[in-house]
Amino acid sequence: MAIKPTIKNAGLSFRGSLTPIAKSKVKKIVQHHMAHQTWDIHDVHKFHRDSNGWAGIGYNFWIGFDGTIYQGRGFNVGAHVLNHNHYTLGVGYQGDFTKQKMTDAQLQAGAALNAWLVSECNLKASDIIGHKDLASTACPGKNFRMTELRNLVSGGKVSEPKPSNPTGDAFIRQVQTWLCNYGYKVEVDGLKGPETRKGIVKVYQNELNKQFGAGLAVDGIPGPKTYAAAVNVRRGAKGNLTRVLQALLYMSGHNPGPFDGAFGDGTEKAVRAFQKAKGLGADGIAGKNTWKALL
Repeated sequence: MAIKPTIKNAGLSFRGSLTPIAKSKVKKIVQHHMAHQTWDIHDVHKFHRDSNGWAGIGYNFWIGFDGTIYQGRGFNVGAHVLNHNHYTLGVGYQGDFTKQKMTDAQLQAGAALNAWLVSECNLKASDIIGHKDLASTACPGKNFRMTELRNLVSGGKVSEPKPSNPTGDAFIRQVQTWLCNYGYKVEVDGLKGPETRKGIVKVYQNELNKQFGAGLAVDGIPGPKTYAAAVNVRRGAKGNLTRVLQALLYMSGHNPGPFDGAFGDGTEKAVRAFQKAKGLGADGIAGKNTWKALL
């Protein structure tokens, strides 16, 4: 009998009540990737709940890049394969495995989790399948290590996974990935280096040009013209200027919460904290003086 791995509670808040699923009813364990290169369990939960209109995250369990296993819906009916949720459990993995590699830590954690689920539900390693086996999709992606996963489970050589410690900061990696997708290539290393800051400033200058016709040189170097072109960004704002604000706040040591481009409670609190630290009026609005201090 497989040992239950450590499964963390992510503190997710679901809309309404979930429907339990009996272990005896489970026939398949379905593996998924999120098809997004950076989203963590909280990003996925928010998307499934607020954009899809579901109760919350559709997966029963979730595995991060570092191999940490989280409970999603647990042993409740999921929302991960249309028309097949009543007899399956879904395991979601952070990343887009059509473009990214599945990490060793994810493989080991996936083997430990699936081995335990197989044992609990009286299944076999062959009952571990991909989303694409039940629906017309590429999920869990060409880089998902399905053969290795099944071999580890069937071979019984599974031990408690030890989450890895990837280099750098996860938030900064999200910022760097966003910069690359925007068109400013930087190394995705999770480090608060000068090239990352320069890329953030380039986006800021470009967005001021696009949205307000500022006519700035997009060189990543803040100067008098960039400072003068600043606009007020406040609670309720959404989009790339808010992402720039969130990135600069984090670079300055003030965590705005999710890097989502939405100016909510977390971003406002971070702006106020930054303003207070810099001796500015702490009104929670990113105006000219706040932008200048951040840049």
